[in-house]
Amino acid sequence: MNLPAYPLELTAAEEAAGFYRMEIERLNLKHGGKDRVPAVVCPFGKSFRVVKRWNPASPGEHYYSLEVFGVYRQTPDANPQWHQLQPPAVATLGDVARDANRIVEFLTQWIALGNNKHYLPRDPQLLDLEP
Repeated sequence: MNLPAYPLELTAAEEAAGFYRMEIERLNLKHGGKDRVPAVVCPFGKSFRVVKRWNPASPGEHYYSLEVFGVYRQTPDANPQWHQLQPPAVATLGDVARDANRIVEFLTQWIALGNNKHYLPRDPQLLDLEP
């Protein structure tokens, strides 16, 4: 059975929180390029998005991942791409990682406390890419 790269079920709670299905770009490490794949996504601001992902530790379960479109601070002239941000060590964020409405409520805190300080956000629309 060939599962999609990301969970594609869009729940009523996710839709109410601002998620929708769209194609996103992801790195294809196996083939050394980029793929466009369908996913359930909630854009946040110009340079952030939350992506619903499969949980590799628990098959059949999902979690939400915050990503930033940008470059590493050490290489500001590099081509921007999507980077997954690690959640900060805040207990409340771990508790809400599977709840679409609550994760959206905590995005500002996640961005402020997370490892996004390692990145310089860029606007994907200026590069003619998806949000």
